[in-house]
Amino acid sequence: MSQIILNKGAVPAPPGTNKVALIVDQADGKLKALDWNGVLGAVLLDGWRDKPVMYNGGFEFWQRQLAATATTYSSIGGRVYCADRWCVSNENASVTAARVDTETSKEAGLGTRYYGQFAKTANAGKLMVAQVLGASSIMTFRGGLARLQFLLKGSTAATLRVGLVQNAAAGTVDAVQNGAAAFVTAWGANSVDPTMGTNLPRLTPVAGSADGGTISGDGMSCSITTSWQRFSCCFNPPNDCHNLVVVIWSDSQFAVGQTFSMSEVGLYDGPEIRTNFVQYSSSLEILRCQKYYQKTFALSAAPAQNAGVIGALRTQVAIAGAVATSSAFRWQFGVPLRGTPITTTFYNPSAANAFMRNVPAATDATATAAANASEFGMDVNCTGLAAWTVGQELKVHCAVDAEL
Repeated sequence: MSQIILNKGAVPAPPGTNKVALIVDQADGKLKALDWNGVLGAVLLDGWRDKPVMYNGGFEFWQRQLAATATTYSSIGGRVYCADRWCVSNENASVTAARVDTETSKEAGLGTRYYGQFAKTANAGKLMVAQVLGASSIMTFRGGLARLQFLLKGSTAATLRVGLVQNAAAGTVDAVQNGAAAFVTAWGANSVDPTMGTNLPRLTPVAGSADGGTISGDGMSCSITTSWQRFSCCFNPPNDCHNLVVVIWSDSQFAVGQTFSMSEVGLYDGPEIRTNFVQYSSSLEILRCQKYYQKTFALSAAPAQNAGVIGALRTQVAIAGAVATSSAFRWQFGVPLRGTPITTTFYNPSAANAFMRNVPAATDATATAAANASEFGMDVNCTGLAAWTVGQELKVHCAVDAEL
């Protein structure tokens, strides 16, 4: 058997006319062809392997809030969702999250339009941003090799730590610890890594796989500046893990108002560094996100009471009077959820309560509830008032959550 061994190195000068050189590019470790015109291209394209398994890695979608408005969240040692599929945890109150749009002012080193920006508020303290990946999403990584890659910057120089947590075999599939002090049980002193919850050990990065950061312990340290930098490292998820959780946390306490930003986050099959972030189309990405959270409001509107009727569910009074089934109808979800909704929240479009609104009468039901829910949809029932008459228009907003 014959073999050719190529050394990884910097891109050389182009070869002579009508000649092609094969090289291993030190920027990403890929085999490439350099032609006589100086054009460099990968010999074997990764194709689907270059699609990030992560959801909303470019931070485009924020269904739960007004994306550009810094919104306050607090879950001390637990998890609360902000951008679609992204959750935050904090050592003490509180954290704000917002989307930054660079459409009118492109930022050097960033190839996407949006990024997520996270700030520590109220008190100095540690914070963590995470994404939980479902069992069906990570099967290709189990027993294999995965590269986690992302861009980071900060309002000031700081050290962030990055890791990959497994929901271990002793845990329950698609049931990752949550609730106060359950996801993070102890935050530790400055430069001490947080202690994760039951059955949530961090995986140790593969030695020598760091790009831009430094592997130490069971994470990678990233020295961020005010400019965008790429960081990545590889992990070997075990064969029997149920879920993987990407976690980014502050190595030491952040000061009040101190921020870090990230984008182009991907978890990829194989060891190669991806020099370009190839995200899903917007139309496909929102469908992926809506398997976990859906609302009746416009995509850019934050769910709220008394926020107007645009997008609201609509029906009519079926039985006159103060009857428990004065109206019952079905909301068929636009995308099947990953399972039955965990939480269902109603919003009156025209008043500060959670009841269905009788539009012509300008009055509200005395009860509104979901029934017969599945991943495909649910019934919506309400109790009317004595003055309600058949055929009057009813409206209500709703949001359903099936997050991990």
